[in-house]
Amino acid sequence: MFYSLSKEKVNLISVFAFLFVILDYNLYAFLVSGRSSLVYTILQMSLCYLLFRNSFSSVYKVIINKIVVTILLVATCLFLYITISRLTVNVNLDFSFVDFITWYAGEGTLNFNEYILNSNCSTEGDYTSPYFKTVLGLDTFEENYERREFWAGKTGIPQNIFYTFIGNFISDYGLIITLLLFLIFAYWSNKIINSYSGNTVPLHKLLLLIFLINVVSRGFCFFPYAGMSGNKMILYLVLWYLLFKISLYKFKRI
Repeated sequence: MFYSLSKEKVNLISVFAFLFVILDYNLYAFLVSGRSSLVYTILQMSLCYLLFRNSFSSVYKVIINKIVVTILLVATCLFLYITISRLTVNVNLDFSFVDFITWYAGEGTLNFNEYILNSNCSTEGDYTSPYFKTVLGLDTFEENYERREFWAGKTGIPQNIFYTFIGNFISDYGLIITLLLFLIFAYWSNKIINSYSGNTVPLHKLLLLIFLINVVSRGFCFFPYAGMSGNKMILYLVLWYLLFKISLYKFKRI
């Protein structure tokens, strides 16, 4: 959506289409009393807005600011409404609303400290890379409920709570391999960020930056590209990256 808004001629139809998708995504979460999607909407829209804010034309900047503020306020109000409703139902809880918010924000880290390093065994990549295991012909789980039930017994730790994205990788591959993977990831991320200069960012590099934003904004809970659907999103991202990069290369040769 922000990419469409950053163009000289804004296509209002595409903007409203993106807004409809955002609304639909969060409305479903609201109907089932889910809060995660609302939190991710607030974080991702904030980060994407900061990324694109200097590319908006002065004509649309005020309108865009109002749209972003409105979406963030609505998402925040829905999150607070669901949270307060849950606390009202659970009248026996002995902590305040502020305590709950701070606990929710730090839940992944607390669970990581309490459980991850005490696991009886690794989960063998079933959380972060099940689709890639399927492609390689290795056994894995397609359903989250089956995976959780199986590995809860094997590892001796709960599989239905947040461990942060670092915890997900340690659970899957162990501490040493995870350390090596994250050193590579940190080097790659730093290289991507430092490769930007000026006010123009090629679309293929923008996709990589969005990938990083997604990991950062959701990583305090879990790895956002985990599971079958998440792994497929990585493949789609790679395909679009290659497509945009090849298109840019051909355009430069003309």
